Amino acid sequence: SWKLKTPRPPALVAWIVFDASEGTCVQECKTRQEARNFADAQNAKERYQGIKKELAGSKIEIIDVRTDETDRVRAQKNVEDTLVKYPDLACLVGQDDVVGGGERKVAREGMVYGRSHHFQHLGIKIAGFGGQGVLLLGQLLAEMGMREGLEVSWLPSYGPEMRSGSAHCHVCLSKDRIGSPVLSRPDVLVAMNEISLRKFASQIAPGGTIIYGREQLPNDLSIPNAQVVCIPASEIADKLGSAKVANVVMMGALLEETECLSSETAMKVLEAKVKNQALLELDRKALAAGRVYIDHTVAIGAITQADGFAQ
Repeated sequence: SWKLKTPRPPALVAWIVFDASEGTCVQECKTRQEARNFADAQNAKERYQGIKKELAGSKIEIIDVRTDETDRVRAQKNVEDTLVKYPDLACLVGQDDVVGGGERKVAREGMVYGRSHHFQHLGIKIAGFGGQGVLLLGQLLAEMGMREGLEVSWLPSYGPEMRSGSAHCHVCLSKDRIGSPVLSRPDVLVAMNEISLRKFASQIAPGGTIIYGREQLPNDLSIPNAQVVCIPASEIADKLGSAKVANVVMMGALLEETECLSSETAMKVLEAKVKNQALLELDRKALAAGRVYIDHTVAIGAITQADGFAQ
């Protein structure tokens, strides 16, 4: 264990780094930060050797992407580049939460730990009325995809009306380069209202998923080629205190049903975007409410159609 040791402040001349296990001085530094950086670098080397020793003989591969840089900006760039280059990482290990080994703190603040996605390419269409947060929901998903190291695209489409007009957007999440942002056969349709459901349900890819923002499908509508999940997002948002967070309720339902992105990433993005703490807390509750509804109400008490899909 590498630690810092200094004389009393009146006699302060230099910061000393010593090996606690040996009790010997190994480095003299001019500033506290320089000493911390040196100690962190030495600890990083010892921890890496310890991890390597413990995993010897296993099938776990260690990818060493450490640098000698102690600058936070460079540390963050290293994390970002690693997650993009190795999108299937199961774990990202950083050092102490000070600048010297700052990859872990940077990852915790601005990125997420590497995770494996179960899809190669996922197309999501989100549709509803203007004012329901349709386009914002698409932007949030695209930002989440970027933070998880995916290639992303977001393509909006809306009418001239400020409110109550139609609006939809295409979101692509992919491990490969995206050829076109336009989705003719989306894998997932998030329909905030009945008009959008009727308009776009026929476009869903066979075996795809539709998340509909009402408690049940219209009686005269049958969608046999897709899994349909119904959630009364507006009612849930109203109970939380604001109809404005219905789109976040739908996002929670989408994440829980498809497992395409993590809820932890969603909160990181919301925390970066929403500066009003009261609204952020509402978003937090809305995200959780959408996930809980899918996990409990739909999974346990869903009414199923003859083909086995949830109604």
